[in-house]
Amino acid sequence: MKKWQRLVLVCLIGFAGLITGLPPQAQARTAQETQQHKLKKLHKEIGDLRQTVKKTRRSKAEIEADLRRLDQEIRTQGEKLQQLQTRQAVLQQGLQQLQGQSRDLAQSLAQQRKLLSKQLRAAYMQGPQSLLQLWLNQKNPAEPSRGMEYFRRLNQARLDQIDSIRNTSQAVASKSTELARAQASLQENTRQIATQQTALEEGRQARQKLALEVQKTLAGQEKRLTRLQKDARNLDHLLKRLAAQAAKRAKIEATRRARIKAQEQARLRAEAAKKHQTSTQARSESRRPAKTAVALAQLSPPVGGPILVRFGSPRMNGGMRWQGVVFGSSAGSPVRAIAPGRVVYAGSLRGYGQIMILDHDNGLLSLYSHIRGMLRETGQRVAAGEQIASVGQDPDQEESGLYFELRKNGRPVNPQSYLRSR
Repeated sequence: MKKWQRLVLVCLIGFAGLITGLPPQAQARTAQETQQHKLKKLHKEIGDLRQTVKKTRRSKAEIEADLRRLDQEIRTQGEKLQQLQTRQAVLQQGLQQLQGQSRDLAQSLAQQRKLLSKQLRAAYMQGPQSLLQLWLNQKNPAEPSRGMEYFRRLNQARLDQIDSIRNTSQAVASKSTELARAQASLQENTRQIATQQTALEEGRQARQKLALEVQKTLAGQEKRLTRLQKDARNLDHLLKRLAAQAAKRAKIEATRRARIKAQEQARLRAEAAKKHQTSTQARSESRRPAKTAVALAQLSPPVGGPILVRFGSPRMNGGMRWQGVVFGSSAGSPVRAIAPGRVVYAGSLRGYGQIMILDHDNGLLSLYSHIRGMLRETGQRVAAGEQIASVGQDPDQEESGLYFELRKNGRPVNPQSYLRSR
């Protein structure tokens, strides 16, 4: 970077500091502190969100455990229900068999009763006969006893069969009643288990729905946590860059100060050496600054008009002081170069409007602010007294005028020490 470019950069940084009211180092520290505060707040938010995610994951685990428990209970109830249904089917089959057996016994009983009824009807039709009559009516003496015995045994067998059928019917009826009660009990148990299974299934569906909602919430929280962590990493990298830049600036500033100190020490040594020279040489050396000062004091002002604001006077925003002067001049008045030089900057700067900076060599820069209609561009040379622009109108000021500033080796100096008095 050329010498004049470094000087322009220093001037622009100084002008930016005037606008914000802080020097560049203070601005950098303020920006870094702001970012550090933001990073601290971001880390706190990440910590809080991590705790929330942890709680959400714990809730999700509890819900999943409840779902597993409900699934196990539903399977257990389903197995019980299946066992009851199997037993109920067996009882239903046995009941149907008993009902079939009862129908068969009822038909057999009806047949026996029908045969017995016919026999009684036949005996009634024959009329009452004594055993002597039955015996006398037989041709063979042995036949009466055989007939009577046959008749007795036949009746007895039928009576025994009727009793057996009746007993079997009663047993079947009793067993059917027992099976019916067992079946009713099984149906009640089945109904209760089915009700429990339905309630468990409803609970499972509710927990499943809650699990999905928790999963959705957890996914959103994890996504936000990932985004915040990424933001924190980016901000941390930014702070590291700012710290590196601040260290670099501090190193440059330390080097600059060391160089200035070395130059000052060299100057002091040179002055000490000059004191040992002859008195004539000492007087000659003492006259040179006055000659230079007289030459510098002959520079023409950039515009005609009174000085409204003087160098070093306090600014309205407090704390900072003016590093130049403000000439009162009507809008459109010509702005002229104070000395021969070259345009090193022609553009706009926030807070100063359109500005132009001229390099007059020997480390002297002149700045013209709040101008318009610039007639020269960066890199062009100008002559002393040549018009370079016109006075503009600053909307923030009541009166139009030109802000003018001189810098010697990057440091602001009082323009009135260099300009010719009117």
